[in-house]
Amino acid sequence: MKHLILSLVLVTSIANVAKAQFDDYKYIVIPELFDGFDKNNQHQTNSLVKHLFDKNGFNTAYGGNLPADLQQNACLGLYVQLVDRSTMFTTKTTLVLKDCNGSEVFSSLQGRSKEKDYKVSYGNAIRDAFRSFEGIKHSYVEKTPATSEEPVVISFKDDVKKLDQPNRGRQPDPMVEQETSEERQYYRDRRPVPSDFKKAETKEVQKESIDQVATPEEQRYEAITPVESDIQKEEPTVQKTTPPLTMLQDFGVLYAQELPNGFQLVDSTPKIQMKLRKSSSPNVFFAEADDTNGVVFSQAGKWIFEYYYQDQLVSKELNIKF
Repeated sequence: MKHLILSLVLVTSIANVAKAQFDDYKYIVIPELFDGFDKNNQHQTNSLVKHLFDKNGFNTAYGGNLPADLQQNACLGLYVQLVDRSTMFTTKTTLVLKDCNGSEVFSSLQGRSKEKDYKVSYGNAIRDAFRSFEGIKHSYVEKTPATSEEPVVISFKDDVKKLDQPNRGRQPDPMVEQETSEERQYYRDRRPVPSDFKKAETKEVQKESIDQVATPEEQRYEAITPVESDIQKEEPTVQKTTPPLTMLQDFGVLYAQELPNGFQLVDSTPKIQMKLRKSSSPNVFFAEADDTNGVVFSQAGKWIFEYYYQDQLVSKELNIKF
């Protein structure tokens, strides 16, 4: 009972904080393709996320069909990312919402499922993660800049000090215009100002490339010729490229997990080490491993991974468990 009460308090607190954050945004934007997936709406993940947000009263938009105001101002929306941390036996998903600057605004609890079918497993995990949004009532209110209908009037009447009157008998300078009264203060001086501009001093230009040699009989000039340096130039070093990781790595035993268009090979960690895509031959696959692309094929009961590195063919034997 105590754990149930703590869970309800935690969910209520999350809902209150999330509501305050979500009310600043008009749309929840769901992309057509989540990161890490091969095709749009794979396993119906994108359409399921949109359905769950719509069902809970959020104003959603699909990545390929944005409203006009969202196209003009991307900061009206929160953008959904599906973080997939699935392992060999468990599907794990988290829904993360980021603003137009890429800053994280909200992250759900991690949803899990142990179903073997990808569509069922991802659907259960996403619904489990979406429990973090239950109870949140989204109510966006458009913000308008504060304006004042009455104009602001500023008066300097009481701040004006009286200026001393010019001495009587002095003839006013025609180049100076001035008026000093409580209603108007004006001064303009048209008299010329002496310039402080100075001419730059000239210096004798000495020829640095001529050495003057004088004798009593004659005066001659000898051109200084450059002396060849005996410093040997360093030969340019050829930077050796590091071979790709696939040439050095021992994958060990790889377990094949079926994909719609092939398999993904994971180690015992489990970590995805390679992806295989089907070809027209049942025993030949197009392979992707980190920064290396090649082919995987069956030969004499063994699986071989071949690729080119610096125009040389490289072959590695793989231990694959299908």
